[in-house]
Amino acid sequence: MSLAVLRFAVLASLIGVGISPAEQITVRLIQVKSGKAAEGVPVMLNPGPPRAGVLRLESTTSNDGRATFQVSPLPEEVFVSTYTGKVYGCTRRDEFRTVEILEHGITVENTCGRQPPEEIKAKPGEILIFVRPLTLLERMQR
Repeated sequence: MSLAVLRFAVLASLIGVGISPAEQITVRLIQVKSGKAAEGVPVMLNPGPPRAGVLRLESTTSNDGRATFQVSPLPEEVFVSTYTGKVYGCTRRDEFRTVEILEHGITVENTCGRQPPEEIKAKPGEILIFVRPLTLLERMQR
């Protein structure tokens, strides 16, 4: 059996049993006041509703404000948390449909009052969340 035939057989068997390659989902954090990337912020992504026994993926934003996750199998929705003690996520939403993320990208509504530049939009495969620094009172309460 040739190597090409063997590769095809292995790939076909993986598809047949429902194993799919991981999809990439990126969470991008933007500082609402400056419009700049929020670097070094821990981000958590739950593939499905957060509950005991479900693997939670964790990453930290890079210098461009992005935290990238490889998700497999792909759930119907993911849950994102930026409430890790560094910033406040300017959103009331933490649940996102994966089809919408992958096809269009999601720019989450900013609830912090100040509106960022309109050119800041999510790309397909990306969730864009605006953040602000924690206030002194919020830092003391943690």
